[in-house]
Amino acid sequence: MNSRSGCQDGIKYGGLDAVRARATAIAVARCQSVRQSIGFIMSDFSSFLQQAVEAVTDRADTLGVLLHGSFATGSSDSNSDVDLICVTRSLQPRRIVHHFIDGREIGVFAGSRSQISNSFHTDTGDNNNFVLYAFVRGRAVIDHDGDVAELIREANRIWEQGPPIPAPEVRERVATSRQIIIGSLDRMTLRATRSPQWREMVDLFSARLFNDCFYQYCRMHRLWSSAIWEMLTWTDPRYEEILTVTRNYLSDPSLENRLQATRQLAEATLLACKNLEPVSKTG
Repeated sequence: MNSRSGCQDGIKYGGLDAVRARATAIAVARCQSVRQSIGFIMSDFSSFLQQAVEAVTDRADTLGVLLHGSFATGSSDSNSDVDLICVTRSLQPRRIVHHFIDGREIGVFAGSRSQISNSFHTDTGDNNNFVLYAFVRGRAVIDHDGDVAELIREANRIWEQGPPIPAPEVRERVATSRQIIIGSLDRMTLRATRSPQWREMVDLFSARLFNDCFYQYCRMHRLWSSAIWEMLTWTDPRYEEILTVTRNYLSDPSLENRLQATRQLAEATLLACKNLEPVSKTG
């Protein structure tokens, strides 16, 4: 499953130090695991998936099952978990549960068709709606009556429309917080020169600011978002600015340059708060 805490629709992350570490290591990790994973993916995954679905779902209550995440997009490796969404007949509260089969984690989000459809329209505060994205990128494993297929069509319509324009009070609140962040970045730049300890503290705190600026940029520019390492593979031209800044942030060893990258996103978001217009749909 995507990294998250609890059962919220919006994905929350820790500091960008974790993101930077994963972005730096992911290519190496995939190369190292490709031989092990390829055998699993090509010859064993179909039977494993069938076994997993049977183990984690209630056949009488299951209308359909969606596979999403790395195994649906072809980016899995030998350490990847299996991400499933179960469409249920019952109207129990939406839930996320985790299972382990043969040492591999199986993450299951379960909810009725109406609950999942409502999740598509949930305001996550950062345009990071993991249920919506799952149905945009995932594929049906079980679909007895076409419920999964219809949810996939609905999700794609919503994705193409883009997130709603933030309300004026939201734009005002985000603009105020961007101004505060810009001021904090000025102070942090100076404090980083005081001592090595101050420099490390600034580095830790600045990662949190970059993470916040990243997702609020998406919100004010009406762009859907996901995990940063996932978004780094996106090619939609509307994401060119934010992904270029992010790649520079993740690859630049200079703290001062990373603070400047954070400022760049904060200033771009502040400008968007003042001049927000519907974006054109391209890509």
